[in-house]
Amino acid sequence: MQPKRTLTISLHAGLASFVLAALTGCEATQHAAIDAGAAGTGAAIGYEVDRKSPVGAAIGGAGGLLVGEAVNYGISSQKKTQYQEGYNKGRSDEVKTLYWAQRDLHRATEEDGQLRRKLVEIPVDEHRTSDGTLIEEHHRVIEVVE
Repeated sequence: MQPKRTLTISLHAGLASFVLAALTGCEATQHAAIDAGAAGTGAAIGYEVDRKSPVGAAIGGAGGLLVGEAVNYGISSQKKTQYQEGYNKGRSDEVKTLYWAQRDLHRATEEDGQLRRKLVEIPVDEHRTSDGTLIEEHHRVIEVVE
């Protein structure tokens, strides 16, 4: 019963370090701790599965390290995605803020009587465009801001 108990303790220690590493704040420490926890757990499993062979421990450790790197890649990819989403949201909010500030500025000057808007109807004579199309005489309405 002793070997099975040793494997259980090794697995629990490896998994505990793996989980604690995933919860740390420092990215460099987190990366190293995840690799160490995964490699240690893999080595313990390889050692027990291969009947206490150092070769089994080495193979298990290498496999655990690969798993740890895959987990680190997933975490890094997720952080990059979240950063980009936050950056885009910030840019969007800044554009909205600028829009509302400009709109409020125009509204304030209109209320003060400094900015006048009026519609002016102008006649357009009959003419031909550069491609030869005949445009009949008509009127256009334009907005004049003073």
